[in-house]
Amino acid sequence: MASDLQTTIATLRGGVTECRFENVRYRQDQFHALHASLRENSNAICEAIAKDSACTTAEAETEFYLTMDAVQKSYDSLKFKKLLEQEYSVTKEKDNTGRRAGVGLIAIKPQRHSRFYSVVSPVAAALAAGNSILLELDKSLPSLDTLLENIISPGMDKDTFSITSSKVESRYFSQIDLLVDQTTTFKEPASFHSATEIRTLAVVDRTGVVELAAKTITTSRLAPNSTSPYSPDLVIVNEYIKDIFSSACLQHASSLGQPARIRNATAEEKKLQTTLQQAESKGQVKIHRTSGTELSVVDLLDPSSPLATTKVVGPYIFILSSTGLVDTVTTQRSSPTFLATYLFASPASAKFLSEQISSHASYINQIPAQVLIGPPAPTFSPHALHPRYTPEMFSTPRPQFITAPPSLPSSIEMKKAATKELKPTGQRPGHAIGFFEQGILIGLGSAAVVVLPALGYGAWWVGRKGWVVLRGLR
Repeated sequence: MASDLQTTIATLRGGVTECRFENVRYRQDQFHALHASLRENSNAICEAIAKDSACTTAEAETEFYLTMDAVQKSYDSLKFKKLLEQEYSVTKEKDNTGRRAGVGLIAIKPQRHSRFYSVVSPVAAALAAGNSILLELDKSLPSLDTLLENIISPGMDKDTFSITSSKVESRYFSQIDLLVDQTTTFKEPASFHSATEIRTLAVVDRTGVVELAAKTITTSRLAPNSTSPYSPDLVIVNEYIKDIFSSACLQHASSLGQPARIRNATAEEKKLQTTLQQAESKGQVKIHRTSGTELSVVDLLDPSSPLATTKVVGPYIFILSSTGLVDTVTTQRSSPTFLATYLFASPASAKFLSEQISSHASYINQIPAQVLIGPPAPTFSPHALHPRYTPEMFSTPRPQFITAPPSLPSSIEMKKAATKELKPTGQRPGHAIGFFEQGILIGLGSAAVVVLPALGYGAWWVGRKGWVVLRGLR
């Protein structure tokens, strides 16, 4: 039986999978709920701070003011118009190199000192960045911890925010994307991990150019690129163009004039070859080959096959059919974050896919030659195409300050500023029409085009017949 904490983590991970935080308005609404719960209980919070920390009322009010100011600044970082413009830049065929997304699920273990600030400040920053949050409050400061749990939890979305009194132990770390631990005394050495086992994904939609996709993907799966960690491991193709795509891949491979040759296969590739032979004999895959090339196009007939989640080595293109964008997202949304995704689709469709499928980098209608050379880029630094490593990755901030910061306001001004409401979101009544709403409206509109004329004609025909009958009765 799963523990309560395990159930909570599973719920929060579901919130990550659903990509709720991609919506800036959702984040703003959560901020208003958080800020209101703290603002409306300012006196009780200050009393709890003073009681647990044995500090003066003025000191408690100062901590409260700085904490609320941190919430305000995190909220103000959500520039809706700017973020909206960035979000839709790829639909206007402009790079969105500054796009950032939440890490996923963040666990916070706050220290005892300045407990209120230590709790709320990282919560606000994580919320602004777009993350699900698991907050550990162990009741070591009983008055404040109990109060915060009682006033914050009711207003927040339980699918993306939770407070637990259970200790978040190391056995849960594999399910947590980032741990904010203010209590540890152990420091691991910093490192850059090039995770060669992380998979890459390509999607070929009906709105994309099939020939371009086939040529680009084929080149990336042939030597010497076939061993690149950035060569696509799985290609999801719309079912209506799958056969055309497969044929185009083999045709392009043949045109390159690379005859099949005896390969010095690695142990991983030999294992994959054996697995493919077994799967083909069981009818789980259909392998397409042609003379004049070593390329094999492997059609995965079973979406649940382990081959669909395999890190591919060698001249193979693994393809999986899809009925459309929503089907593609549904099958891949719960996958671990991809090293890269290559989206061959219209800009609007590619935007939707890149937002819904978690990936460290998304390339639209291209697989750059530069990305196929070298190791995986460090995943906790901005993605670098070339050079793969930058001086910024090997430096650390060491700021120097000589200018004094602004003085703290008076006690009265602090309290007034701390309890001031957040700026309104500016959202009009109702909500914006998103991707799924558009689909529903388009479907209803299409149905109306057919149904309404038919109903109109039917009403006219019935009325006409009724009139004829009435005239006959006179």
